[in-house]
Amino acid sequence: VIRGRGGEVTTIIHYLLNNGSISNTSIEYDLGYWSDWTFLYNSYNKLERFISEGENNSDDYVNFTWSGNKLTEVSINSDMKRTFNYNGKSCNGFNPLIVMIGLADFSYGKFMPIISNPDLAGFKSNELPVSMSESEDNQEDVMNFTYEFYNDGYLKSCKGVWGGSDGGCYYEFFFTWE
Repeated sequence: VIRGRGGEVTTIIHYLLNNGSISNTSIEYDLGYWSDWTFLYNSYNKLERFISEGENNSDDYVNFTWSGNKLTEVSINSDMKRTFNYNGKSCNGFNPLIVMIGLADFSYGKFMPIISNPDLAGFKSNELPVSMSESEDNQEDVMNFTYEFYNDGYLKSCKGVWGGSDGGCYYEFFFTWE
């Protein structure tokens, strides 16, 4: 159970584990709203889909497509799609970026704890994408990634630069391993 507070709102997230992976979560807000999330995995224990059912019985879903250890596509409902491209680069340990832009970003931060333990949601991968294409509302943009490594091959930093309509907006992530 994780309890968080932002401003005047308290959020409580309950995680249910099954064979070492998250199978369900329940999110309660002190404003009376709740949502349940169901996690579905493929035969290699990689997250394939999670479905959110809110209190008004409307379902949202996110689909994940894997090619071996590489996350190749993420789509939310039928509105947005992210496609990842690779060139064979990898790192020691795992790539937290995949969890952040593949899972946590689509869940509005509700699954941020998974970043430090991606095995909980079948998201552990050491593959490093060179780019990500994002399409939404008939618009497409591409983010290109560059990486820095520690001497032992673990990821030190990642920079993602949008190349199109966002005018070169970029994000930088720095990683400390303990």
